[in-house]
Amino acid sequence: MNQSKSEQTSRSIIQAFHVLLNQPDLVPRHCYRRNKVSYTLVSYLNNTVGLFLSDNYESIPTFISRAAKHMQEFAPQQCDEQYYDLAFKYISHLTSYLTEYTSVNPSDSVLDIPAAILQAGSQVVPNYAIKGTSVETLDSSEPSSGASVPYFGC
Repeated sequence: MNQSKSEQTSRSIIQAFHVLLNQPDLVPRHCYRRNKVSYTLVSYLNNTVGLFLSDNYESIPTFISRAAKHMQEFAPQQCDEQYYDLAFKYISHLTSYLTEYTSVNPSDSVLDIPAAILQAGSQVVPNYAIKGTSVETLDSSEPSSGASVPYFGC
């Protein structure tokens, strides 16, 4: 696969998001229990991970739309605000990637992806989520939010 440097950078950012989306100190508490509201959001996001890894790009907008709708309908619990922020940045970046580097155009979709996601463009992994990693392609310009308190146990 012959990828441009910008596409490689975009993919590396997506891969960094993939690593973070299930980190125990970032996911909503009890999110893997089917009777919890957060289970649905985490499942939608994990579906996008699997589809992306399988190069099944056509189905990704369905789960972007479902995740966005879920976040609109269910406000985050106090301890889940960073995860919602991470999720929004991830699906925004993923939408941007699909638009720029694949034949999939999420804005043409009948899925009603919110304009805020369609227009957000490329994103960077937030500093609060990186936890001592030194991934230079991620976010060297964003000032630290100072949010070093993990979710776990919230």
